[in-house]
This record gives sequence, C-alpha cells and structure tokens, in this order.
Amino acid sequence: MHIAFAAGTGILCFVDLIAAISRQTLGIEVLKADGDQGEQLDIIGGVDRASVKESIRISTLQGNFKLFLYVSFPNREDSIALELCEALANHCNRRGKQSFDLFTRLTQEGKNPRRWDEKFICDQFEQFEVDEIKKVWVCGPPAMQETFDRAIHAGKGKLAGLTPDQFEIL
Repeated sequence: MHIAFAAGTGILCFVDLIAAISRQTLGIEVLKADGDQGEQLDIIGGVDRASVKESIRISTLQGNFKLFLYVSFPNREDSIALELCEALANHCNRRGKQSFDLFTRLTQEGKNPRRWDEKFICDQFEQFEVDEIKKVWVCGPPAMQETFDRAIHAGKGKLAGLTPDQFEIL
C-alpha cells in the first residue's frame, strides 16, 4: 500500500497516478505511443524522481496496489483535481474496489478542519499495518513538510516501525 499526503498544488505530483488508478479501475488499457500495451509505460514522464517513478509504473498498479490519498485545500473552489479524486473514491466504494481511498480536508468549509500536526500524523498511521506500507509521499507547503519530517523523526506509535527509505518528502 502507498500513502500520499498532499496540500494545495502538492496534489499535482499525484494526478497522473490517480489517473492511472482510474484507468486501471475502469479497465481502460494504456498504450504506448507505438500502440503496444503499456505494461512498462512510465506514467510521470520526465520527472526526475527515481523512487516515485519506480513505484508508479503501470505494472505496479496490477494486483493489490492501493493508494490512501490525503488532500488538503482551503475550499472546494481553490482545489485541484478534487473532482477526479472524489469520482475515483466514489467509484471504488460503489464497486467494492480497494485500490483507492480519499481523505479530504477543506479548512475554510469546515470539512475535517483538524490541523495536520504531529499528533494527527501519528494518529493516521495507527490504522495501517506497518509491514503493508511500501511508500509514504508528502508534498505540500514547507511548513507541512517540516511537520511531517518532525513526526517521522520522532517515530512515535506505528511511525517507529517504518524505515526512512519508506518516506519521500517531495
């Protein structure tokens, strides 16, 4: 399982992955430019983030790939790709698919307004089995990234069972 925390424009790092999960969930085959099946198609193109690129190859989406996505925006109007995320989460819930879960925070609208502080981060990881977590990505404003960095290094609760190479602060 993969876990991503994104705030504001930080969601842009994950839109291609969400689209790939959508295609896979809907049974849409991805083709390379030459028309061959895209089993090894690199979803994120030329982005220079080797660990993310390796984890997001189409071939890894087969089987039991699962993404828990946490997103935070001030409000729905200022959100990016929220409709795509919600549509995928709704589709997965209706069809009983386990490939995608969404946690949405809209601070100005009062939806899950709790700050993503160190306690929140630790609390969220309590629901996961440490040995099932392959990668955790964090992308957002500097203050958010610093908070995650502190929480990870404090290593409280289930965070203590994760290794530094399982975390990527983008």
